[in-house]
Amino acid sequence: MGKLDEVHLPVLNLARMRDYYEAELGFGVAFSHEDRIVAFDTGGAMLVLDATKPRTGPVYLGFQVTGTAELIARLAARGTPVVVPTSKQHWGELLTIVEDPEGNRLAFEEGTGSKGHHHRPQRARVRAEGK
Repeated sequence: MGKLDEVHLPVLNLARMRDYYEAELGFGVAFSHEDRIVAFDTGGAMLVLDATKPRTGPVYLGFQVTGTAELIARLAARGTPVVVPTSKQHWGELLTIVEDPEGNRLAFEEGTGSKGHHHRPQRARVRAEGK
């Protein structure tokens, strides 16, 4: 078995969600198909926003980040709800959880130098700087 290649996230409003993941989080578009799907290169598995799949409820996605404070300040200033404020977790990483425009939970983890059980090399990285 190989590595996880892509994750499909069912969305209701593809244009709005594309803008959020591209402009707010800084992911580059890998490919798109008309008004059906948009795939983003995350540095790991591709994240595919999929307007063709039925949405059954919000999902939880985890990203490894750098520059948590700057990222969260920028997202909060633009209206992204912070669900769980940044705090150091028992495994040694900083964790912050926000909601995207459709209520999916995005967990941002940043290493603090100690390797805990959640540490994995080369996880997807969200850029802290805006476009």
